Amino acid sequence: MDERDVSMHSGFREELKEKNGGGGFVLPRVFVEERGLGVEEVRRMHEDGELGRVLKGFEDETGEECEGCGDVRFVLCGFCCGSCRVYDDDEEEEGGGRGGGGGWRRCSECNENGIVRCSVCC
Repeated sequence: MDERDVSMHSGFREELKEKNGGGGFVLPRVFVEERGLGVEEVRRMHEDGELGRVLKGFEDETGEECEGCGDVRFVLCGFCCGSCRVYDDDEEEEGGGRGGGGGWRRCSECNENGIVRCSVCC
């Protein structure tokens, strides 16, 4: 099971749009083998006893909290400390400044929130 919070990472939002054919979607959604299920469909399947059959074979959660992220599935970027900015000695200063041959640039390791997927549980 892989829980994906679209507010934490824009890549998840784009992936969800692709899975939905580029159209609008209502959250929450559950995807089981590429099949998107809305909350009402999950509720109906549970009430009809069908949900257990659909989810058969999927791993159960261990119940233990991840030591790396506390089950948030993301951690602060270790490269930029969450600022999304790093100083590069070889980069020109953004904004056209010509200082001493170095400058700030966007961190290439993290997402738009300054976080990366947890390497322990993801």
